Amino acid sequence: PANQVHAGCACNAGYSGTVSAVSISPYYSGVCSQNVCSCSNGQAATGTSCTTNGAAICISCNDGYQLSDSACTASFSSSSCGYKYYRLIGSTTRRSGGTPGWQEVSEVRLFDASGNNVASQATYGSLLSGADSSRLANVYNGAVWPSDPFLVWNGGTSQFGGKVLFTMTFNSAVDIRSGRLETTNDESMGNNCHIEASTDGSTWKDLLTPANGALQIKYLAESNLLYPSSVTAAACSASPSSSPSSSSCGYKHYRLIGSTTRRSGGTPGWQEVSEVRLFDASGNNVASQATYGSLLSGADSSRLANVYNGAVWPSDPFLVWNGGTSQFGGKVLFTMTF
Repeated sequence: PANQVHAGCACNAGYSGTVSAVSISPYYSGVCSQNVCSCSNGQAATGTSCTTNGAAICISCNDGYQLSDSACTASFSSSSCGYKYYRLIGSTTRRSGGTPGWQEVSEVRLFDASGNNVASQATYGSLLSGADSSRLANVYNGAVWPSDPFLVWNGGTSQFGGKVLFTMTFNSAVDIRSGRLETTNDESMGNNCHIEASTDGSTWKDLLTPANGALQIKYLAESNLLYPSSVTAAACSASPSSSPSSSSCGYKHYRLIGSTTRRSGGTPGWQEVSEVRLFDASGNNVASQATYGSLLSGADSSRLANVYNGAVWPSDPFLVWNGGTSQFGGKVLFTMTF
């Protein structure tokens, strides 16, 4: 096509091919085809950024990788990923709304970066009072209900909601990327149990949750229903002992998850977000540098920009969901992408 060929019979930037001048219309022969680039662990260059057809040229990288000389390299070496200490936190909500009456844990599976279930390699302990300690080994023996008795707490969320059900400790840091918890049904487990991780056994962070897709719950008595329906593996997380450089730290994608509980007890009726501030390693608020999207249905999209404009309620209208926790609890309210 004419718009792809210069007068001197050369392909435009972003295209490759062999063309030559001829004496009859359209006065050139040959074809210019758009360059196609590839990229491992990131997004490939397109258009004029793809300077050579078939070249490996990246323009951005997936979580856990950084851009270096047009390639995506691991932010941390595999040896620096992972944690030694993990623990399971009890649910406070159900898929169908309300709260679970029990916590029935049939099996816990912890998958490393290679996809291997390494749950049985941990030492289990700190069992929350109320369950039969003789069944603790059942949660990592590879067998499931109904042939294998489950571990159970039956005192409602006041007993187990948001509490540590048990701990899982490895001999050294293990790079856990995803997990699966197998239970009976929604009433007997809920939907927001999650796994926290720690390098020292005292400072903990959420690592595998149904909300971030890294923890999947399998409801054995509900025709093996999976929640969420697909798994999103967690990115490599480096322990402090690995001392990564500041340039290799951080993520591209962030998202805000709605609350399920209140400080005073019970559940919130609304989610009113006036302002979000995100501070980098230098203490600068970089929230306004992100692109905001994937707004949960129910809020006024015209107010999304209000959450990073530096102004706050009452002078600045807040973003609000008013449908209770069944609408927003544990859900992604919006995403922030850098």
